[in-house]
Amino acid sequence: MQEKSEQSYWATVKDCLRELHSFTPTKANNQIREYRKQIEALSIESAIYHDEPYEVACDIAGVSSENRADWERYQIIRKAHFPRRQRCTACKQDECRDEHEKKETSTC
Repeated sequence: MQEKSEQSYWATVKDCLRELHSFTPTKANNQIREYRKQIEALSIESAIYHDEPYEVACDIAGVSSENRADWERYQIIRKAHFPRRQRCTACKQDECRDEHEKKETSTC
């Protein structure tokens, strides 16, 4: 992942933690730092970028991402950091909510 995209990814995670999970900015920063240390130690850092920032924020917050009650709010947060969303390569829709097999080319 390119550096700017990586920064946008983690900024999206941070905003999700703050806006959807009521984390303070300091708590969000600390939790993200710890989470990144953990995935770096497991050598799975590049794999994490296949998950939506929403899913990572839910993981950090210790809640299930399956509910998707905040999905609409998440889309607004995501668009602030990634304004030009690409079409899903699996279903060809712009705002895909369906789970697809995770592939590098998929943007679901």
